[in-house]
Amino acid sequence: MESKIHLKVILLFAFSLNFCIVFGQKNPAEVKAEKYYTQFSYYKAIEKYSEVEKLSLDGCRKLADCYSKIFDFASAEETYNLYIGKAKATPEDYFNYALVLKSLGKFAESDVWMKKFADLRPKDLRTANYLKTKEELANYRKDQGRFAIENISINTEDKDFAPTYFNSSVVFTSSRAGIPSIVRKYNWDRLPFLNLYQFDKGNGEISEPYYFDSRFNKKWH
Repeated sequence: MESKIHLKVILLFAFSLNFCIVFGQKNPAEVKAEKYYTQFSYYKAIEKYSEVEKLSLDGCRKLADCYSKIFDFASAEETYNLYIGKAKATPEDYFNYALVLKSLGKFAESDVWMKKFADLRPKDLRTANYLKTKEELANYRKDQGRFAIENISINTEDKDFAPTYFNSSVVFTSSRAGIPSIVRKYNWDRLPFLNLYQFDKGNGEISEPYYFDSRFNKKWH
C-alpha cells in the first residue's frame, strides 16, 4: 500500500514537472524574435514578435523596446499599453514608458509615470535627476532667441550629427552611404554604418563633404 502511494506521488511530481516545462516554453517565433533582439536586429525582431498571437510579458517588453530603438514611439506606446497598468509591470517599465511618452510630446502623462518610478526607486540616480530637472522642462522648451537654426545644403535624410570644428573645417558623423561600392548596413536601423566626414567653410560657402580620414572610417562604425 505504501509503495503504491509513493508511486502515485512520484508520478504526480513527474506530471507537474513536465507541465511546468511545457508551460514555460515560448512560441518558436518568439524565441527567434528574442535571438534577433539580442543581436540588435530590431526590425527583424519586430517582424517575428508580430507573428506571435499571444506574446509573453517578456516578449511584450522587448517588442516595446524594439520600437523605441527604431524611434517608432507610437508603436512602442501601444505595446506598453498592453501591460503597463497591470501588476507585473516593473519600475523599469514605468521609466521606459515615461521616456516614450516624453518623446511623443506627452509631457504631463510622462510625468505621471516618472513619479511612479521615483516613488518606487527613490535612491536611483535617474530619480534624483528627474526631481532636479522636472521644473526646468518648460524653460528648456522656450525659444530664448539665442540661436538661429537653418537647414544647410549638405544635410541628408540619413543621420547627420555631432559636428565639431577642426582647423578651418567642420567634422561630423553621418550614416550616409559614402564612397565604398559595397554598402554595409547596421542591423539596428538598417542604415549604413557611421563614418566621419568633414566640410570646409569659408566666406559663407560650404564645400561638399568628404571623408575625414581613412584610418578611422572602416567597415563598421
